[in-house]
Amino acid sequence: MRDVNRGPAEVGYIVMGYPRLSESFISNEILQLERLGTRVRVYAVKPGGEDRVHDSVKSIVAPVSYLPRMTSLSGTSLLPWLRANLSAYRAAHGRLMRAAPLRYLGVLASAVAIATTSSGTSCCTSSTSPPGWARPSQRAAIPPMRNAGWN
Repeated sequence: MRDVNRGPAEVGYIVMGYPRLSESFISNEILQLERLGTRVRVYAVKPGGEDRVHDSVKSIVAPVSYLPRMTSLSGTSLLPWLRANLSAYRAAHGRLMRAAPLRYLGVLASAVAIATTSSGTSCCTSSTSPPGWARPSQRAAIPPMRNAGWN
């Protein structure tokens, strides 16, 4: 049960591209959540790259954050990928670590465990992802951050 003293629920969406005309389900869902008082954040790997968007996108107030460019994780192991890409996220990880060090380390350990349980040398590709793990090409609704131990 959610503690009502914590304020409205917050949901994050991780999408490959945003906004996209073909993603009308996601934009309608985000709009409905906002209308219900849920704070929504959108994290996109890249801009949608389309001239036209669904009408509901125009009404969405959720902030959209675009992730820094990085190399593909497909066909590589985790450590070389981290060496090539971690610098883009170093400042954000530092802020999280300083704000809640034990929680940060717990979530980091979980992420590394998921990444290293993949069979073979590749991490998180469509053929080696653990069941239920969102592949990069899929949309994933992320539960409120408190469920990941951040509140």
